[in-house]
Amino acid sequence: MKCHVLVAVVVVAFALICWQLFPPNVLLPLPPLCDKVINGQRVIICGASEGIGRDIALQYSQCGAHIAIASRRAAVLAEVKRECEERGAASVLAVAVDLATTEGAQELISSSVAHFASVAGAPNHRGIDVLILNHIKPFFDHWDDIEDPISTTQKIVEVNVLSYVYLTQYALPYLRALDEDGLKGSIGVISSQAGKMGLPQVAPYSLSKHALHGFFDSLRLDITNSSNPNVDITICVLGSIDTKNARENTEGKLAKKNIKQYPSEECASAIIRGVANHAREIYYPHFELQIVNLLRPFLPGTIDQMILYLLSE
Repeated sequence: MKCHVLVAVVVVAFALICWQLFPPNVLLPLPPLCDKVINGQRVIICGASEGIGRDIALQYSQCGAHIAIASRRAAVLAEVKRECEERGAASVLAVAVDLATTEGAQELISSSVAHFASVAGAPNHRGIDVLILNHIKPFFDHWDDIEDPISTTQKIVEVNVLSYVYLTQYALPYLRALDEDGLKGSIGVISSQAGKMGLPQVAPYSLSKHALHGFFDSLRLDITNSSNPNVDITICVLGSIDTKNARENTEGKLAKKNIKQYPSEECASAIIRGVANHAREIYYPHFELQIVNLLRPFLPGTIDQMILYLLSE
């Protein structure tokens, strides 16, 4: 009898591991992106001036969404707006703003809602369909080499954590109303493998990403247990993505021959699909990150040594 129970436990554990590593959306061919994005959605994309944020904006545009894009750099943002219009966006609003301030976060949400209402209307008071929180203050350096660790950490937390809280709070009333098809609003939170485990040379950045998981996992429970549970939260855990920001911040500090960097465009597609499917979490690249996350609780020291080796010259 005990043997049968043991076998059953092993089989169930094996099945769960396979489900984590090879979920249906990984094994089955992906449909065209726009089949998963509702034409005419009202989408706010933060950190849209370059990299993953820009690619997300361009792909939503290609699917005919109404989009509001935000960044601090007005000139660069204007160019992205032009590209989005050329790709077929239903409408584009560009907001040059500092999202690390409550005033800046409030300005983005209020101006976006006003824009969406003027061009798309807001049935059932749904002012926003999707909020993509993608903006970051990047960091890659050894802790001992930081000139002012406390000030540096404070600035990273302001941009990478507190601004996400501000934007979420201001956007929630507009996300929570069901649309005409009974669909929930969505928040896409761009995180990192550094939010799942400690990685070398990113201590303040890892702090900020761990904080996002704690806040949004808790917020998800509060929303689910509320009288208006009409918002889904998708946390997107990303690995090494080939963007200009990533290249510049790791120049001369990373043994890139050992680290595969994945295309930003494919990453953006994975994020959009995950948010459209109202997934709890997505991983990109999926298999590589899930293997590490599954093994680390059992072999923490081995995984740490493996990562140090991969990052060494």
